[in-house]
Amino acid sequence: MADANLDALLEQQKQKGEVVKKLKTDGVTGAELTAALDELGAVKKQILPILEAQYNAETDAAKKEALATRVRGYMDKKQQKIFDKQRKKMKKAAAAAASAEKDVAGNGDGGEKKLTKKQLAKLERKRKKEAAIAAKKAAGGNAKGGKQGAASAKGGPTVHFSWTENAPKPLISFIGSSLSSTSSPNFEATLQGAQKPTFKTSAGQNLRGDFEIARAIAPDLYPEAARASIDELVKFAESAGKSPEALSAALGTANAYLETRTFLADGSTALTLADIAVFVVLDAHGIKNALDDLSVSIPYLVRWYTMCRGDKAFTSANGKLSNIAKRARLSAKAAAKTDNYQELEGAVMGKVVTRFPPEPSGYLHIGHVKAALLNEFYARKYKGKLIIRFDDTNPSKEKAEFENSILADLATLGIKPDKVTHTSDSFDKIADFARQLIKQGDAYMDDTPQLQMQEERLNCINSVHRSQPKEETLKLFEALLKGEKKAQKFCLRARMNMQDGNACLRDPVFFRYNSLPHHKTGTKYKAYPTYDFACPIVDSIEGVTHAMRTNEYRQRIPQNMWVVDKLKLRKYRIQEFGRLNFEYTLMSKRKLTKLVSSGEVEGWNDPRFPTVRGMIRRGVQLPVLREFILSQGFSERLVTMKWDKYWSSNKKYLEPRARRFMAIAKNTAVTLKLTNVPDGLISLQVPVHPKDKSMGTRPFFLSNDLWIEQGDAQSIKEGEEITLMQWGNAIIDKVVLSDTGAVASLEGRSNPDGDVKKTERKICFVAKSPDNVAVDLVNFDFLINKPKLDEEDELEDVLTSKDHPTRVSTRMIGEPAMRHIKQDQIVQIMRRGMTRCDQPLATTGDVSTSAIQLFVIPDGKRQAMSDMATGAESFKRRV
Repeated sequence: MADANLDALLEQQKQKGEVVKKLKTDGVTGAELTAALDELGAVKKQILPILEAQYNAETDAAKKEALATRVRGYMDKKQQKIFDKQRKKMKKAAAAAASAEKDVAGNGDGGEKKLTKKQLAKLERKRKKEAAIAAKKAAGGNAKGGKQGAASAKGGPTVHFSWTENAPKPLISFIGSSLSSTSSPNFEATLQGAQKPTFKTSAGQNLRGDFEIARAIAPDLYPEAARASIDELVKFAESAGKSPEALSAALGTANAYLETRTFLADGSTALTLADIAVFVVLDAHGIKNALDDLSVSIPYLVRWYTMCRGDKAFTSANGKLSNIAKRARLSAKAAAKTDNYQELEGAVMGKVVTRFPPEPSGYLHIGHVKAALLNEFYARKYKGKLIIRFDDTNPSKEKAEFENSILADLATLGIKPDKVTHTSDSFDKIADFARQLIKQGDAYMDDTPQLQMQEERLNCINSVHRSQPKEETLKLFEALLKGEKKAQKFCLRARMNMQDGNACLRDPVFFRYNSLPHHKTGTKYKAYPTYDFACPIVDSIEGVTHAMRTNEYRQRIPQNMWVVDKLKLRKYRIQEFGRLNFEYTLMSKRKLTKLVSSGEVEGWNDPRFPTVRGMIRRGVQLPVLREFILSQGFSERLVTMKWDKYWSSNKKYLEPRARRFMAIAKNTAVTLKLTNVPDGLISLQVPVHPKDKSMGTRPFFLSNDLWIEQGDAQSIKEGEEITLMQWGNAIIDKVVLSDTGAVASLEGRSNPDGDVKKTERKICFVAKSPDNVAVDLVNFDFLINKPKLDEEDELEDVLTSKDHPTRVSTRMIGEPAMRHIKQDQIVQIMRRGMTRCDQPLATTGDVSTSAIQLFVIPDGKRQAMSDMATGAESFKRRV
């Protein structure tokens, strides 16, 4: 791997050197020459640590000397001075060793000079080291800790870790197990327990701490001869990670330590747990991002660090452990899935009745969906009944249009009620119950102006009518029901407790006048009950056993129970759950209505709306939405969620189902001419899904004249080999730039023998054809620019459209096969993302001007409901 990297870097050096040479020959100076020299210097900096590693590993004296000359050529004067000093020390040490061996050879009958105890001890250590190396080679190990041995031990025991999610990952033991020649365990995890990882051995011993576990599962990386040194270095690593100051000091110490050695532990000729422990700390502090800057000040540490990173065991450990933790989270979530659906208190199988009571004053949105799905879930779980009851007590807001849309949306969600009712069905009964309250002395009629009434309730001040006689109250109430003028300013209030700490119990309004026609009952009624009065009555008489409501109405529960108790109604249980809110999303029907009325959006089914219809147009998949909502369960936490989690799940659902096509942005498209491909179109049959051949094929066209994206064109260099997706490789011979610096055109050659695995760039394209299809790719942004609105926020002040449009359409050139895309079909535009067809290609009329309209579906990678930023600059970049 290192040799391959070196060869590639040397080739880069050669190319950049020729560029510098040509510039100097042409007499070019200034910024252009400086930039070319900087690029050449950057490549040399990458070559140096690789050559240093080769130099330190070389044992042949002649080859080592030749390498030294080569290494010095890549160093500046300061580095050369340090390097020469290092070589001098090493030569001196080698000479001393040779002299010692000579003394040993002559330490016999000839009576030559005898070795000192110190020299004998040194030679004994050398002998043990050589014996250890020989033993490791015999066991199949290698200089990197026995990867071959590890590979041959696949299918080893399972290492089951336990650690908390916010604790450091057990990287030392994980990397150690990957490098170990004695075992290759399978890793599992439980994300719980103490801050330190724990591991139970096959003998039943409980180990705690990353290093302690590593010693147990990778003993060959903790050799007996070097244990004292390894222990000391592990402590050194732990202390280095405690603060930036400690880390800075540790870098210098480690660099000096590595000046004359390849590996950290004393006497070690291979990686040990000491190297892994120090690497983990340095890597966690981002040293990899500063290698160029540090290569001068701490060259030996950089050389060692680069050597470690050359092994995938080091670079892949973090990601692999994250995946292990992810699997553990998913397993825990699956195991605890039913915990979200707590048992309904007092529920009897076959007798549970739930109800979903929407007000027909707007379209169903995602906040309502949670309540609807929970009510349906429990009705079915207990083999009971679900009632959809329209709370139609306010003619000022309600329309038949909204009622019909709610029923249609519930059907779309797969919710089938056992019964559909209206609060207006019970208006006469509710009026009778109001009369009962009046006769009991529990209600009175009040004509106090609305603002004054609010002030009095806020300050616990009794109304002047609170002591009104029952007879007068009843007379005024009957007049109110008839709509008589003298009673129109009055409302019926419950006589509860104006001094109660709960403001909901301070004589709430139960009936009020409204002259507008009701969408269902017309002009039959002139006064209507409030929801607070009607709901407990209808819940009781309809047989509801469990009323589910969001906990934002918790203070109204005593008011609800007051009505039930005073009227001696059948009691039922109230089950609370937390309201579902999302960032950058309006849930208020009043605000949503305002956006519709003002023309800010095209209607209640606008893809930027959180309504069921809007979300479906945006690409929301109902099975995913249902699972996502139900996974929240009866949690009472009021949280504002981000959309990315939902959209990520949505994308996973679509991945195996969406057909693939290619399309190129028309306004910035660049021509790629392939000079060795004949004129005319070549038709192929390619899979519509790369991983599922059963989905069939689509016709796909090739030619010598192609469209590619401007962004791809700008990244291509002359002489570069690229891969044209679903075709093969091509070599770019010429890049033509426009006056603005954009790429005007490209010229190249098809290379059918090229290896697609070796190219860096994989390019989408569309062959120029009269059958290409016009595609409008539509992107959306949030309607508001604040994650969460405050009470004092005015809607007009937080509209995103003040800064930039929230809907942007990009005309694309689509491949011919896209003409068959149907309404609502989900397709993926390769390297653009998932889309939903909102409008297919016209088949009648002027077909030549028709375009397919595709809505981009967010993928969850961006923390937004859309895949455009709310910031204007970021928006402009993406457009």
